[in-house]
Amino acid sequence: MMKLDGLKVNSAAAAASAVWNSCLMLVAYPLYLRYLSMEEYGVWLVMAVVLSLAPAANLGIGPAMTKLVSQHLARGELTSIQSTLCTALTTVAGVGIALTLAAAAASDHLVAAMGVPPTSRLLAQSLLPAVAVLSAISYAVEVQNGVLSGSGRMYQSVLIQSFNQTTTLAFSVGLLALGFGLKALIAGSLLGSCAALATSRILSAMALECPPSSHRRRLPAWDTDAFRGLMRIGFGLTLSSVIGLLLNPLNKLFISNFAGVAQVPIYEISMSAAMRLRGLLEAAVQAIMPEVSRLGALQSAEGRRQIASINRAALVRLGFIGLIVMAIPFVAASRIIPLWLGPSVDPSLAISLRICIAGAYISLLGTPSYYTLIGIGQVREIVSANLIQSGVNVAACLGILAFAARMRAVDAASCAALGMVCGSLFLIWRNTPNTRSQS
Repeated sequence: MMKLDGLKVNSAAAAASAVWNSCLMLVAYPLYLRYLSMEEYGVWLVMAVVLSLAPAANLGIGPAMTKLVSQHLARGELTSIQSTLCTALTTVAGVGIALTLAAAAASDHLVAAMGVPPTSRLLAQSLLPAVAVLSAISYAVEVQNGVLSGSGRMYQSVLIQSFNQTTTLAFSVGLLALGFGLKALIAGSLLGSCAALATSRILSAMALECPPSSHRRRLPAWDTDAFRGLMRIGFGLTLSSVIGLLLNPLNKLFISNFAGVAQVPIYEISMSAAMRLRGLLEAAVQAIMPEVSRLGALQSAEGRRQIASINRAALVRLGFIGLIVMAIPFVAASRIIPLWLGPSVDPSLAISLRICIAGAYISLLGTPSYYTLIGIGQVREIVSANLIQSGVNVAACLGILAFAARMRAVDAASCAALGMVCGSLFLIWRNTPNTRSQS
């Protein structure tokens, strides 16, 4: 059972991991752009849209595992956890195989739809199935991390994520230095993800106090009741993720088709940097979800009071600290970027970064509501928020295309930021009752 001290440890570990991952980002972009042109890197980014399908294609099983493991542990149902884990791994394996086969069969059509230049299309077609395999591996890692998070060991799951990003960067840069070009990025990502999968598998088995090889001997690989439990939570999250594809992935495709792939890195770097800043602070509240799930399972007045207290404290702290942290890069963007990426970088990157930071700050304020609503099972509100966020983004993008017939990185950043603001405000509104619970 996760106690408050465990919540603090998980929050601290998540914050430390977010800091480390942000440092990796600061190192990664200059190194990638040292060995690749903006157009080459843009080709990789639009291909990586396939990776964006991961949260949608895995049926929401990762977050569902976190909630179910937390609930089963609170009730002492250890056998149910093992049964659910076996079913989850079998399910994501099947989904991963299907996605890989689909990417291989339709690679030429997919690459053309991504707006990849003709000179790079053959290479992109050959690498696309490998990108799908990478997505499949990420599904399995997310399932194992769900066990760790739900059992009160979120600190281990976030450290695995940092380990994955560190090894991926090391392998990728090493292969880039050897002259492998775009192939280095996919190979490095595969090696890093496989290392993370092996680590998460061992740690999740230790969390359940049984050796990794014992799960399949004790229980069948598929349990219908366990699958239904996963889908009761996962279906709503899947729908939410599918709707979420209408934000960043769609924007990258708009940019590549209406402004060229060289504009995609501008959008990606600015959005990624802003979301990393948000992640530094969001990491401290990620542990809310399993804790709220545990408190909600108790169905007591004291549990409701604790949920309300956690929410209020998180919102106040994020609002104050986030304003200070994000104001610095917002004001100094035009000076920081040339020092970071070199003086020849496109000046519009600073504008795009400021827009993304503004949207990310408002989005940050909605994260306590997001994790609380998932923790208490109100997934419908998450779906609605994502529908609002993505709908506003798509409407704004289509409006720009209708009147200007173009979609630069700055335009896409403005549309995404507007969507994030609207979605976050909706979450805060819908979570208001959980911040006012009284005995």
